[in-house]
Amino acid sequence: MFVRANNDISNYHAATITLRKRQSHGLTFDMNYTFSKSLDQLGAVQNSASTYQTSFNPGLQYGPSLFGVFAGNFGGGSFAGSENKIPTVDPNSIAGGAHFGVTGTTFGTGGNVNIFSNPDAAAADFRFPLIGVDGRDGSGNPVRGLGLWNLDARLGKVTSFRERFKVEVSADFFNIFNHPNFFDPSFNALSPATFGVINTELIPANRTQGSRWIELGLPVSF
Repeated sequence: MFVRANNDISNYHAATITLRKRQSHGLTFDMNYTFSKSLDQLGAVQNSASTYQTSFNPGLQYGPSLFGVFAGNFGGGSFAGSENKIPTVDPNSIAGGAHFGVTGTTFGTGGNVNIFSNPDAAAADFRFPLIGVDGRDGSGNPVRGLGLWNLDARLGKVTSFRERFKVEVSADFFNIFNHPNFFDPSFNALSPATFGVINTELIPANRTQGSRWIELGLPVSF
């Protein structure tokens, strides 16, 4: 029998810093930075129908939420799913960023982009949890996902004619520095061929590719 309930535990704390300059001399900018952390028991959002790994200890999977936040803490629990392994070393020492041309004997293949510099060594630094000893699985000490950053810019000039007509010449630059943002890879130790392999980039909903995108505009208002 499948039952939905509302007795889970979740915590979210955040601090937001905003720097805003109102328009003057033709210049306006707005900068926002959010530092936050989300913790829950299953790693999923509230509308997700999920199940505990064990009903005897719902807190077994208590740790960072899988959806994370875009503040260098994107990804959530390591080995998400049915095999949330526990790291035996500091996860930050074996993963982080994108490593190109990674080769491995068991995990990974030649020429791949991988979150681990050495997938074989990384795989050996995790073990399955012992519920009676650990009290929780690896969700509480996860491998952090890949950070995301992006910078857009807009340049334009408005010219007025006889007070009624305005012509604007503009150029919008999305991802102006052409910086790739990758999605997190699979951390499933049961699938060695894809362990830590990065193969998908973030593509915004209104575009067909994640690389630099330039839009030119010539609106006329009257």
